[in-house]
Amino acid sequence: YYIVGRKKRFIKLFGNRINLDETERLIKNIIPDCASSGQDDDMIVYITDKSKVDEVKNYLCQKTGINPRAFTIRYISEIPKNSSGKTIYSKLTDH
Repeated sequence: YYIVGRKKRFIKLFGNRINLDETERLIKNIIPDCASSGQDDDMIVYITDKSKVDEVKNYLCQKTGINPRAFTIRYISEIPKNSSGKTIYSKLTDH
C-alpha cells in the first residue's frame, strides 16, 4: 500500500497539536503575508511587518492559550514563494 497525498503540517506545542496552515490563516487577520514552521515546542512565525511582531505573538497566545515561550516571531523582508505563489517553506530556515 502507498499513501498518496499531501502530508499535513502539524507540530506539538506543550502537548497541544497545532496545525501550521490554520495558524497562518489566523495570523492573516493581522498581516496578510506570513508563514509558519517549527518543531515540537517551538513555533516560528515569519512576518513581513516588523511593527507587528508583538501583536502577532500576543494574538497567538490569546487564541491558543499556549505559553508565549512557544512562539518565535521573526521579521523577514519577504516570504519566499515559487512561480505559482506558494510558500517555499524549506527556504524559511535560511533567514
